[in-house]
Amino acid sequence: MAGHFNESMSQTMHDFKYFVEPVFKKLWRDCVWFSNENAGNALADYFDTCSGIDLWQVNLESKIIKGVASRIQRSDKCYETFTVRFERETGTETEYSKRLHAIRNGGLYPELTYQAYISADGERFSALAVAKTVDIFRFIEKESVAVKKTGNDQIGQANFFVINWDDMKTKGYEIVIVKRRNSSLECYAKGMNFTLPLSCEAAHD
Repeated sequence: MAGHFNESMSQTMHDFKYFVEPVFKKLWRDCVWFSNENAGNALADYFDTCSGIDLWQVNLESKIIKGVASRIQRSDKCYETFTVRFERETGTETEYSKRLHAIRNGGLYPELTYQAYISADGERFSALAVAKTVDIFRFIEKESVAVKKTGNDQIGQANFFVINWDDMKTKGYEIVIVKRRNSSLECYAKGMNFTLPLSCEAAHD
């Protein structure tokens, strides 16, 4: 089980480095990102396991640091949604209950949440979206969201909320959406649509 966990972490870090971070650099030119995964110290582990912070976004211009929750999914279908687990068959605490507890009690939680989709073979960027964590949770509480269950082949069944990116956009929530369209990236941010060159897939093994 530990080997499977480490392999998953390595894949997540690989996909962030080669697919997500290059897109982030196009959107936030003054920022750099640092991962808590495999940082090798107890504090980083607590940030990850207790607060749900996977990355730190450091704005070198404004000197503002924000915690970021990361979810990268490899799939042949790009669902264009955020997913938030709220119930596990084991009864263990979920990210939904942890984040809600932190938000309501002044605890530390990720300021931003992003979800990205990469092709199932790990060779192609499909899309990503970034939103404030509190906005995602506010959307769950106030709007109509779908509830899904993990596939039967997955170890450890769970139920999760499904938040459509375009629904958040339509309802006026602040969200950044980036979708691959052939050789370019179609972007939406701060009420504006714009296009960026792709060139976000670094050469890798």
